Amino acid sequence: MRTPTGVSGLDYDPPSASMSVSADEASSWTEAFAKGVAEVQELGVRVIGFAHDPEDDYVDEEDLAMRFGISERYVLELATDLVGPGGFPSRVKDRHGDPLEYWRWGPVREWFREHFGDDVADRFDREIDAADRAIKVAPGR
Repeated sequence: MRTPTGVSGLDYDPPSASMSVSADEASSWTEAFAKGVAEVQELGVRVIGFAHDPEDDYVDEEDLAMRFGISERYVLELATDLVGPGGFPSRVKDRHGDPLEYWRWGPVREWFREHFGDDVADRFDREIDAADRAIKVAPGR
């Protein structure tokens, strides 16, 4: 599981941190978000919320499995049209046209919305929104 935790850089316009964590570091989104907040605060930065841009998010089969609550194998079977309705979005390609190991989140989420409904497609976004609300109402803000 890769989640938005573990500081990898700060951008000061507006201030933000980009974060990630591996599956062995957190067992749930809630734990991952909490670890991310703690790591950012250790840098002396006050966390004021979570944001997520689906058009600037790249995901692999591990990410998709976690976000949709399905197995990595099922993700790969959907992506190769072994199961499901077909037409899964293509992987991102390098400058030579060769497929890379990941997809853009936005098109995959929309494909899931079309074929599996909003409940499955929006699961990850609901987690981000819940974390954002929790940060905004936390004591000491």
